[in-house]
Amino acid sequence: MRKKLFLTATSAVLLQLPLVGVVHAHARSGHAELVWQQPQEPVTGRVTNEAGEPLAGVSVSVKGTQQRSSTNNNGEFQIQAGGAADVLVFSYVGYENKEVSVGPQRTVLIQLATAETAIDEVVVVGYGAQSKRKISTAVSKVSGSSINHLPVTTPGNALAGMAAGVQVQSGGGDTPGQAPTIRIRGIGSLGGGNAPLYVVDGYPLQDASHFSRISPSDIESIEVLKDAASASIYGSRAANGVILVTTKRGKSGKTTFNVNAYSGLQQVYRKMEMMNAQEYLQYAKDARNASGLDYPDVFDTPEQLANTDWQDVIFQSAPMSEFRLQALGGNEKVQFSISGSYLAQKGTLKGTDYKLASMRTNLDAALSDRLKIGVNFAPSVSIRHQQPLPGVSGPASYVPVYAALLMPPVVSARLPNGDYGQNNVMPFTQYGFAETGIHNPLAVLELNENRQNTLNLFNNAYLSWQPIDGLEIKTQGGATVSALTNQTYIPSTLAYATSPFANLSTPSLAGIQSQTNSGRNIDWVWENTATYTRNFNDVHNLSGLLLFSMQKTDNQLVASTGRIGSFSNDIITNPTAATEQIGSLTYGRSSFLSYAARVNYDYKDKYILMASVRTDASSRFGPQNRFGVFQSYAAAWRISEESFMESQQLFNELKLRASYGETGNANIGDNTWMSSVIARNYSFGDARVPGTILQGLQNENLTWEKNKQVNLGLDAAFLDNRIYLTVDVYRKNTAGMLFSKELPAIVGYATSFYTNIGKLQNDGFEVDLQTTNLEGAFSWSTNLNLSFNRTKVLDLGGRESLNALAGTPGWPNVYKVEVGQPLGNMYGFIIDGVVRNEAQLNGNPQWPGSTVGSYQIRDVDGNGTINEGDRTLLGNGLPDFVYGMTNTLAYKNFDLSIVIQGVLGSNVINGASRHTELWVGRFNTVKGMANNYFDPANPDRDVKYARVGPRTGFSTAGELHTYAVYNGSFLRVRNLTLGYNLSERIAQKLRFSSARIYVAGQNLLTVSDYPGFNPEPSMYGDSVYQPGSDQGTYPSNRSYLLGINFGF
Repeated sequence: MRKKLFLTATSAVLLQLPLVGVVHAHARSGHAELVWQQPQEPVTGRVTNEAGEPLAGVSVSVKGTQQRSSTNNNGEFQIQAGGAADVLVFSYVGYENKEVSVGPQRTVLIQLATAETAIDEVVVVGYGAQSKRKISTAVSKVSGSSINHLPVTTPGNALAGMAAGVQVQSGGGDTPGQAPTIRIRGIGSLGGGNAPLYVVDGYPLQDASHFSRISPSDIESIEVLKDAASASIYGSRAANGVILVTTKRGKSGKTTFNVNAYSGLQQVYRKMEMMNAQEYLQYAKDARNASGLDYPDVFDTPEQLANTDWQDVIFQSAPMSEFRLQALGGNEKVQFSISGSYLAQKGTLKGTDYKLASMRTNLDAALSDRLKIGVNFAPSVSIRHQQPLPGVSGPASYVPVYAALLMPPVVSARLPNGDYGQNNVMPFTQYGFAETGIHNPLAVLELNENRQNTLNLFNNAYLSWQPIDGLEIKTQGGATVSALTNQTYIPSTLAYATSPFANLSTPSLAGIQSQTNSGRNIDWVWENTATYTRNFNDVHNLSGLLLFSMQKTDNQLVASTGRIGSFSNDIITNPTAATEQIGSLTYGRSSFLSYAARVNYDYKDKYILMASVRTDASSRFGPQNRFGVFQSYAAAWRISEESFMESQQLFNELKLRASYGETGNANIGDNTWMSSVIARNYSFGDARVPGTILQGLQNENLTWEKNKQVNLGLDAAFLDNRIYLTVDVYRKNTAGMLFSKELPAIVGYATSFYTNIGKLQNDGFEVDLQTTNLEGAFSWSTNLNLSFNRTKVLDLGGRESLNALAGTPGWPNVYKVEVGQPLGNMYGFIIDGVVRNEAQLNGNPQWPGSTVGSYQIRDVDGNGTINEGDRTLLGNGLPDFVYGMTNTLAYKNFDLSIVIQGVLGSNVINGASRHTELWVGRFNTVKGMANNYFDPANPDRDVKYARVGPRTGFSTAGELHTYAVYNGSFLRVRNLTLGYNLSERIAQKLRFSSARIYVAGQNLLTVSDYPGFNPEPSMYGDSVYQPGSDQGTYPSNRSYLLGINFGF
């Protein structure tokens, strides 16, 4: 599977590289081609570069027609053109396109300007910008033009497959409003967070919430600082990389308006194959007969039973739409950008949805030639309805997605009287048959309420002063404010574990639950920089930066819960309806104080040096270790600028890079170093008495987690910049991990405390390849990126391993964190088929209690006994390779964009198989189990599963095994967009400056061996301890969208 996916993802680019050379050679051949449509007067001319030298092979066309020609070796051309209104279009590799009106003239002289190439583009770095040719660190840039057109709900989703070294994982499927997990160069910590630092228009955010609410169409560019040398200017919060977001700003000129709107449908990409009613009844009868037990009498009259596809019951085709309006303009003194958007997304799982309204205003003003001021203002409001899922609290013994797999198909979703069908009532409980702990998932989705309202406000302003040439002094300050309310309510009519027999006709007041949470977060920052740039004798280029920064965060959460059993009615659906209420208050506060300096130097743009140092202090750490120093150094050699490279024609750019840097991790929460006092109630007799207890153990020496990284890189451009290649290799070591260490029981009130122990290592390489395959009337460009990373545990503070963690609830001792081993390893037992006869049973080591028809477990250690010693490595939940490929094609007025994304070398645990591949007959099971289990009457039949009914020996519900571990490699066509640009003439008739209609598909194809809803699940959220585990997570969607974009 890995090899197949790798070949599929890369073959297109490998095959097209010769084509690039062929097209390049053709463009240089001087061949001229004239396409005549009708007799017209010829227009002749000559095309030169900025130095007046003739250009051969320049494409010349009459706009909006089929007329084509090209220049000869002297730069001369001839083309048939009609009236004075015709427009000639000149295009040539390495030069900017140019359009010229014919007018009355029949001879034209054209000069083409050199186009900015990949090595000339400006890249935003921390507190500044640099030409890509002078970058000495590992930085990836994703231009706004690459993502502005993508119909995605968050900018994080738009990043998927766009940059080497950046993994974008939708572990929660396509849950409405949920941002993906983004990791840069692997996992850097076991105790601190692993999310990158997000910086939007110079403002370092405390988390990703504000980033996730930015409309992708508002983004000018996203830069990813991947190595420590590029990120160390952000010091203590940059251990996991930095994502810099620059939003669009106004430009001088006529005010332009742009509207982008799309609407479409989402569908669950893949359903799991489960037994239908007929298959289930046969399986249930076989299981009960083998056990010597009766099954419900109604099972013999299947015409009286339902044949419910529970996945069809809970999933739906869901609409999604978005409307965006943007205005940009200004004059030489003032420029502005104003945008607003509204997104409405229904979930494919009933009862889930997301609505987001956002606005962004960027204003820049020149108060004088040397004094500028700017303001950013971005409010947003969102409403989100959630349902119980792994990681989301809820009322179901089994979350609805999982319950839909387990609920027998013979149970009706609805009864004739309007009630919800249940499995824990007659006739299904006859003879003690039914599994009573599972409840109707449709009832949960329709009756359970979980609503979250969020208000976010982003403000930022700057003042820039240039007292002398080359010196800029800038002060920037701002604040982000978030207010959140979350309301949950379980009515008296919803059946769940506390109230198992509740229904519409049989409400149970004892089951009512309600909770309200209200939180707010206020963060402010003030940063001051002084930047000086100077050139000496046209060969020495020097720039320096000084920084002073302060940032403070304050948050609070108030919760009110109505005590279960104290509600008297369903009229008031909040905790105030309860006679007994429980309240809680949690808060956090932290601050940072920082100083930094950076120097950049280059000699003749050939030898490039960079050094930086930053000192941070944070209240999150103990008073003995609140300051940390983070330094970095980088150098680059542009070999292509050496004299010995002048005669070669292959490379336009060849550069070697090397860097070393240190960064820190402060993502441990507030007040972690302190012991605290929390409220606890005590029961004395029949009275509840309020009280307090101590929590945690104080550690005044708690300090930064430090990351040291070495990076070696190569940048190369060749064939007239048609191919641009970037290669990086790195090693990242994390020392003094912020880790929770267990305490001996003698301490009494605390079981663990945070300290600095342990080491991690990440090794990897990255390849980024950009190619311009074709230019002219038909253009085609490709961006391919591939990255490898392996995270290994080097030290755990003296321990050889941590306590093993569950794969899913019910499968213990699966994930192990061990010194010397990669992170993410999964351990379990290997099933070698079924024991078919007594000879096999007695001739091989067996799991204790095994009989004929049991699973044959492999004796891994070869000691002749099956026990815990035969638990072995079954896979790893972290991918070896992450890749992406974007192809952009255009022909005349049509454009096509295809984004492919995937991973190689990961594994997924299908936790649903704990119950959907069981032998008891009470749950529904996978279709592959139908008539595919051991039959004592036909023991030689080739089957996959052990016998149903009573069984001793190995329990697939109690131990992880090979049947439940799948290859997690996948290739996904993440986005395909086909657009048509209306001709300028038609657009003008409609009073538009431009107009485009497009159709788009999201997740149109996924190639994967995993049979679940999502090939990249993570039921434990962002946990680095238990990656790749799945049990009822939200499915991935396939979307079909129709959109329009027009400007005026």
